[in-house]
Amino acid sequence: EGEAYWGLGPSAHSFDGIRRRSWNRPNNQNYIKEIVKGHLPEEHEILSDIDLYNEMIMIGLRTSKGCNLRVLENKFGSQVCTYFQTQMNQAILAENAIQKEDHVFLSSKGRMMADAIMRDAFLTQEDLKLLNR
Repeated sequence: EGEAYWGLGPSAHSFDGIRRRSWNRPNNQNYIKEIVKGHLPEEHEILSDIDLYNEMIMIGLRTSKGCNLRVLENKFGSQVCTYFQTQMNQAILAENAIQKEDHVFLSSKGRMMADAIMRDAFLTQEDLKLLNR
């Protein structure tokens, strides 16, 4: 749901809950050498609104809890939430997704096609331009 988390160890990822995602380098020996020197061997990136939305969709749909429509609307606005619901309505009609109250999640059948369903719900820069007209 876009909350902060901290990953420890080689290859672990962290997120500040706002826009900064970081990850530790994967090589165990180099990781330990850097830690011993007092350096955190990490790289980072700053996520755009589209990145944050797409990541929330990707992670949410991979959980049994699903995507929380209230959280989507609070973070990204009603137009983006409506876009998500419209995209997911096709999956719901095909019995690949289920909506219960404010949560949309994949059905057992839908989990087999998760990547395609997520791809359809993702936003692109072009989609965002159309929504903001």
